[in-house]
Amino acid sequence: MIPTSRTQAEGFSLIEVLVALAIITAGLLGIAGMQALAIGGTQTSRTESLVAVAAQSLAGAMQANSGYWLAGLFPAGAFTVTGSAISDSTLNSQNTNCVSSSCTPGQMAGYDLQQWGTNLQTLIPSAAGTITCQAASPSVCTITVNWTARASAAVNSGTVNSASTAMSYTLVSQF
Repeated sequence: MIPTSRTQAEGFSLIEVLVALAIITAGLLGIAGMQALAIGGTQTSRTESLVAVAAQSLAGAMQANSGYWLAGLFPAGAFTVTGSAISDSTLNSQNTNCVSSSCTPGQMAGYDLQQWGTNLQTLIPSAAGTITCQAASPSVCTITVNWTARASAAVNSGTVNSASTAMSYTLVSQF
């Protein structure tokens, strides 16, 4: 009903302003929620990109030391790299700094893996690598990086849930 007299119209504009404010507030809250999701997606993409670059880096180091990897001198089955620790005792015992001195292909492989694992843990503290190579012609190595990511998702109620999610990236390299 439209007010017909001045006394009936008092306060009508105030109600219109309150309704408009409620609509604008709901819109701004929606925009804030979308922004939170975008920031979470950016962090996930950043981590995945770092992992991909790290795996490519190790594949490049393995290509550069093809004397070791082509000769099939690598451990049978899969071995892991967590920080500077390598699950294969032969590679783990290589402690020669191959930057300042000459190294054999085996020493270079151990040095490369230790440096790669240390750098990977610096970038993504929860990350660990698994390398599996097949002695064939050509040699094929699979580099898998596993890490735990914190995934955040906005819920309709306005709260944010954070849960750990196991992530994995695999790169296959052929020599």
